[in-house]
Amino acid sequence: SEMCIRDRGYEPIADRDVQGQATTNRRHGPNLINFEKGIVLEVHQHIVDSDSAYHFDLNGFWARARPVSILNIPALALATEDQLLHLSIKFLLDRHYSSRFALGQLCDISELIFGAGDSLNWNLIERAADGYRIGPGIHCVLYLCKQLLDSQVPANMLARLQPLEFDPSLMKLFLRRRVLDTRPWLAHRLVAAGSAYTLTRVISNALCRLFPTPSRFSRENGLRKWSNCLYLRMMIKKLWRISRNMLKPLGLKEDLILDRWLHDLCSRAT
Repeated sequence: SEMCIRDRGYEPIADRDVQGQATTNRRHGPNLINFEKGIVLEVHQHIVDSDSAYHFDLNGFWARARPVSILNIPALALATEDQLLHLSIKFLLDRHYSSRFALGQLCDISELIFGAGDSLNWNLIERAADGYRIGPGIHCVLYLCKQLLDSQVPANMLARLQPLEFDPSLMKLFLRRRVLDTRPWLAHRLVAAGSAYTLTRVISNALCRLFPTPSRFSRENGLRKWSNCLYLRMMIKKLWRISRNMLKPLGLKEDLILDRWLHDLCSRAT
């Protein structure tokens, strides 16, 4: 598929080797751009990165995909049940970093449920969530849709997906801080999903994340070489955010609690 796109005038934005390092194990390949049209494309190969706990075999998605026509060109679209799973995973993983678009994402999921009505196969959603080992995360998203938007989620579905260690108070904190609150937070997925959440890892990863070396900054952003101006601007912005958070220790504590809760929630698939 990438070759077909490149034949239409698209080429890698950065040096292919540098950008390849930045996109290793990513859900999409290196970014491609058509300089004449000013359009950037990401060719996705999965819905999550390969090192995510929510990475699973997409054969079921392909098998259930339905044929559609786009501008008279045959194509495939996700089954409604798989689209709900996709949107739910996207919502949950985005909450590691920002509350931006959170309400819109929940509204999309709620409208999808409403539009499907009785045709939505909840048994298939439950089987897929259990098979992909993402049940607790899907429960979190559907619970929020039910509580916040009164979505048409069957009570028995929520009961079957609800994890044994479900804590309504944490869900309430998550809703307030990671969905409704637009203020930025300091804790940004400090520990990888496949690793144990320990104080040592939190401190080490926080320091690396907050104060990356110029070479790491260049590698993570797929740049040919790092820019003094861009690097300094990024560091000043981060230091400003840190200082603001340090003046609010209670808020920082809540953010760290939610960071660990999301880590555990997104690690149950492993």
